[in-house]
Amino acid sequence: MADTSAEAVEPQRKSRKQVSEETRLAIIDAAHRVFRRAGYNGSSLDDIAAAAGFTKGAVYWHFANKQALFLSLIAESVRSNLEFLSGIVALEAEPERMTAELAKWIDRIDATESLPSLGVEMEIEARRNPRLRELHQQQVLAHEQAMAAILERYFRGIGKPPPMPMEELTGTIITVIKGFALARQNRPGTPITSARLLRMLMLMDDKA
Repeated sequence: MADTSAEAVEPQRKSRKQVSEETRLAIIDAAHRVFRRAGYNGSSLDDIAAAAGFTKGAVYWHFANKQALFLSLIAESVRSNLEFLSGIVALEAEPERMTAELAKWIDRIDATESLPSLGVEMEIEARRNPRLRELHQQQVLAHEQAMAAILERYFRGIGKPPPMPMEELTGTIITVIKGFALARQNRPGTPITSARLLRMLMLMDDKA
């Protein structure tokens, strides 16, 4: 008699599209590690391919060049960050819980260093590369607009007006995060955190 148990069911094969996306994300993850270790100028697609465990041809299949890969890495980091914040403001019916979760995000933003440090690296490289600067400015604008929509929901949920116009607030928040990340790079080992300012801006906490 044939074994029809769940254990005997052969796992469904992944589609070519799924495999391709997993490969793309694995390359992005490897690029993150390499860029953080060696910086943009000190990294090569050979280094990233080796770190990802793929051929250089596989990297080129997904990304036209190092610049395209770097932009995709930042876009993926921004997407993940905004997705996390969207999950927080989805709690708008529970203002106290929403504020508590946002406070946790603020306290963690300096510790993770992922998006802030990438932003700093991009700002440095964009000064040398006009095309990269143009593309990055488009990313920053999209990031600010998405964050503004999230923060509008947050302040509506807590029943308070934002401390300044939303466009100014989101630009200030992103500048604070990147500015403190740069300060930590310039002064390693020195405890420099953006949490206090972010609490004042986002949580309206003047005792932060």
